[in-house]
Amino acid sequence: MRERIKALEDAILHLEGAHYALHDIVARILAKAPAEEVETIATSLADQVSVHAEKIGAIRLAGYTEEVRSVAEEAKHNRAAGRELVARMARGR
Repeated sequence: MRERIKALEDAILHLEGAHYALHDIVARILAKAPAEEVETIATSLADQVSVHAEKIGAIRLAGYTEEVRSVAEEAKHNRAAGRELVARMARGR
């Protein structure tokens, strides 16, 4: 049982690292777009997925919309500060 839990923990950490990478790549790319366009994209995606709330479930919907908002905020931060994003990952977000 402990080996299985350890394997699941490792898989989650691996997935989290991959998620951070995608989050940061998208945010870095969006930082080059006009702020209004990024906000429109974020709002549009959140609106589109909310239509399917019953099919995807409340937890998945919350995760999706929170991540969309997080990427938009990170793009804004990137645009303003131009800081490296890896430091955020080390701080645990």
